[in-house]
Amino acid sequence: PLAFVGLYVVQTIAAPIPGQALNFAAGYLFGLIPGILYSWLGLILGSTAALLLARYLGRPLVQRLVAPAALEKMDHLAEDRGLVFFCRVFLIPGLPDDIACFAAGLTSLPLLALIAVSAIARLPSVVASVWLGTHAQQLPWQGWLILAGLTVALALVAWRYGERIQEAVLKWLARRS
Repeated sequence: PLAFVGLYVVQTIAAPIPGQALNFAAGYLFGLIPGILYSWLGLILGSTAALLLARYLGRPLVQRLVAPAALEKMDHLAEDRGLVFFCRVFLIPGLPDDIACFAAGLTSLPLLALIAVSAIARLPSVVASVWLGTHAQQLPWQGWLILAGLTVALALVAWRYGERIQEAVLKWLARRS
């Protein structure tokens, strides 16, 4: 469990591993309640670390950890939007929520509020992914075949259109905030 939580923290700050994959693994390895707790703890610690790094070590460090174009895009979309914008970004799986942590840390928004918003808004996604991992062994081979096909199809769509889809959703959220 400690190694898993540590991996989750590292993933939030620097690794290109999707958080949903770790949540799924937590469900498979630890079961529903422990998996949720370990994933959520890693997510909270990792998000807090990203927020603190951004807040106290500033933009030069963040620009080393986050692609400058992605950070600039998030900065522009989040400009003067407040907690509601970040809450919506954290709530929707597939958006660059780790980048949002760094961008939020660069704002003047209160850190405790940002940590709370990150922890609460990301919890539904954690629960859903861990639940899937917990029940993975009960899925028949036909279900795995369908799941694999859907995963490949989604991966192809994400590869081809993922950046445009993320950008459109982020712009929509910015207009709503």
